Amino acid sequence: MRGFLRARHGGYRVRLRRPVRENVAVLVEHTAELLELSDRTDPAAAPPTDEHPLARLEQELEAPVAVPVDPAVGRLLPPASMDDEEIAVEFRRLTQTSLRESKTAGLRRLRTALEDADAQGWVEVPSADAPAVAAALTDVRLVLADRLGIRTDEDVEHLEALMAVGGDENRHWLAACFALLGWLQESLVGLMLEDARAAADVTRRGGPSGRSSDPAAG
Repeated sequence: MRGFLRARHGGYRVRLRRPVRENVAVLVEHTAELLELSDRTDPAAAPPTDEHPLARLEQELEAPVAVPVDPAVGRLLPPASMDDEEIAVEFRRLTQTSLRESKTAGLRRLRTALEDADAQGWVEVPSADAPAVAAALTDVRLVLADRLGIRTDEDVEHLEALMAVGGDENRHWLAACFALLGWLQESLVGLMLEDARAAADVTRRGGPSGRSSDPAAG
């Protein structure tokens, strides 16, 4: 199976069979649900006591944010510091909600692209959506990596060996999805990097013709 290609009218596309699209969509939805189910605030924190709406809002924003219980979500929303708990708590309070929302939005974009595939199975990703879709592919892989117990490169090699010989059917399916998503993510990011380098070269040359686009430059 080929990875992502450049679409004729801009953006990127990949051809996936319906069963593959459906399986990936299920994993995307599962990842989004994990993020949405993670609590915004620490359940052990005291509830807001001030009745004034603005004061209550301020108390809610200053409330400590719950550390993800599911280790898979912990990979999606990692701490800013493993050594300084105070920094980790403050960073999580300031960024976890927006990070979760950004990741969920990217997953929704990926899910929409899968659902909108044409009759030939082509999944289209506009250039503007490509960074979010690539990040979403990575996030789904992080969840799969946790479920498969992948922590190191050696674990990945062991997983590849497992796929070669078979074994537990469910684990084999997860491993196959992990490999597929890695290939899709790698091919998409590779094209994005090539296009970014090409755009930078054009900018350095002063435009598509190699001359400056500034009228004052003559």
